[in-house]
Amino acid sequence: MRPACPTLIYPCEFLNFSTSRSTLDLAGRQVIYKLEGNETDFLPEYASANSEKNLEMIEGIRQRLGLTSLVYQKLPDLVDAIGMPKDKMCTHCWDGSSHF
Repeated sequence: MRPACPTLIYPCEFLNFSTSRSTLDLAGRQVIYKLEGNETDFLPEYASANSEKNLEMIEGIRQRLGLTSLVYQKLPDLVDAIGMPKDKMCTHCWDGSSHF
């Protein structure tokens, strides 16, 4: 599976895309909770593309979904593809930066 965006680990603070406000509705947070015993202590490490924790999270999501492979778009690549400076985009749900 090849999602067209990075792994969501922060809920959207700006759009109401879900009726739930629980962070544990996000697949990334569910795996982080399983790996760490909580879901918040290491979020920047999990949000960092190609970090060991990010790769562990993606592998956990892959296993949970029963997929043979899972590759997410990396945030820097997404920003480059859009062609705007990152500080002009909202990337909160991917890295918690709250740019908008």
